[in-house]
Amino acid sequence: MAKDNSLDEVCKELDELSMRMLDLMKQYIDLKMTMEDLVKTGSLHLAKSRYIMGNKSVSVLQLPTEESELSAQTKVVGSDGDVSDLKLELSKMSLTEESSRNARDDDPQEDGLKRRKGKKKDDLDEKDNKPTSDMNDEQNKSPKKKDVMQDPLKWFGVLVPQNMRLAQTSFNKAIETSIDLANVQLEMNSIRQKFTSLLVKKKELKAESIVDNDP
Repeated sequence: MAKDNSLDEVCKELDELSMRMLDLMKQYIDLKMTMEDLVKTGSLHLAKSRYIMGNKSVSVLQLPTEESELSAQTKVVGSDGDVSDLKLELSKMSLTEESSRNARDDDPQEDGLKRRKGKKKDDLDEKDNKPTSDMNDEQNKSPKKKDVMQDPLKWFGVLVPQNMRLAQTSFNKAIETSIDLANVQLEMNSIRQKFTSLLVKKKELKAESIVDNDP
């Protein structure tokens, strides 16, 4: 009787997983269509902006190169927990927050006393007497310039058309939709693994039930 109850529970859980999978498949299709519309809308607004500003003002030439000192506004972060329950989310940083942080980093009061006017003669003589190799070592040890967070719209100029801003909004929403798509796929993979393991368990319970019922 206990095995029959266990078999019924496994079958019930399989049914629930099947219904959840169908729901996720519908969500996946809807998100795919939404993302396609967002990318299409963003591309259309970008094309209109290029028509208004000119093909030389909106092209790959305005995009930053690998040597550019820029930092990403958006990062993908995975939630803590079991791998089967992994969930992705976007971590955004506002431009105003980054600007205030850079301002604090560049504040001379926080960095300490800097060079003053009217240096002592001894300090100047000591600097002049330093070997060139020592001066080069000090320059190499100096901190590198920090990456700067910048609004991508600034790449195309200060006064950009409204279509450029609409394109940015559409592409930002497309990024958010892609994260939702990834989370749906992760849950579908998790359900598929659970479903497979439950099928194996169901077969084992059925086999044990047949053996017990044999005279």
